[in-house]
Amino acid sequence: MALLKANMFRATRRRAAWLIKLGNALIYLESQNLLFLKTRKTGGTSFEIALSRHAAPQDIVTPISFEDELLRKAAGGVFPQNWARSSETEITFHAAVCAFEASENKTPARHQMKPFREQAIYFNHFGPDIVPPRMGANKFDRALKITICRHPYEQLVSHAFFQQRFGNADFEKVVNRLLANPSPNASLYLLGEKPVIDVFIRYENLADDITALEHRTGLDLLSAMPRAKGQFRADRRPAKDLLSDAQKARCYQINRWEFETLGYTA
Repeated sequence: MALLKANMFRATRRRAAWLIKLGNALIYLESQNLLFLKTRKTGGTSFEIALSRHAAPQDIVTPISFEDELLRKAAGGVFPQNWARSSETEITFHAAVCAFEASENKTPARHQMKPFREQAIYFNHFGPDIVPPRMGANKFDRALKITICRHPYEQLVSHAFFQQRFGNADFEKVVNRLLANPSPNASLYLLGEKPVIDVFIRYENLADDITALEHRTGLDLLSAMPRAKGQFRADRRPAKDLLSDAQKARCYQINRWEFETLGYTA
């Protein structure tokens, strides 16, 4: 019995560590037992907004930027709930978004989300109880886990242009800085060595894949998806034409799992 409890404890900690890597980017719909895990620069915000329209009071909806929260409001999405350590933090976040909506200055603030991420239970709480208070380990294991994937070249270029919105260095330097880090998304697909995602929605096949998910779940999603963050990409040429051979080689190296498992070509 002691060994069984120890194994369960370690398994819960692995789930906790994996969820921590997601930051505060997920939605859990209990009635559908559906868990959306948001990756970086894959078009996930629009899908997240559409999915939040179906959230019930007990479901988890995590925050997005103030600008995107206004898009969520316009689309009829449910405001973030059940994501913070305390209800006071959630109330404060709501008030901050309302103040941003009322202000004349709608320029994105670089660190607007930082104080709220620090209070998000899915961001920096390293205890083994991170899953049960909001989902339960059994629900996590049984949930239909969904994410959006994208060709790593395109994801990299999109991320680089997004980083430049705050006046960062030129495109080449931003790309090289991003490539100096591990893949931003690949590790989120795995719990240890085991893949955990049940449904990959391909950015390149977004409409068809979301339509298939609608048929599977009965949720209306595609018609409610707003356009979010697409305005940051200044150059619409294919990513392979914007990256050097060395950058593409490095991109393949750090995103090998996605290339080999999801079938993307270098």
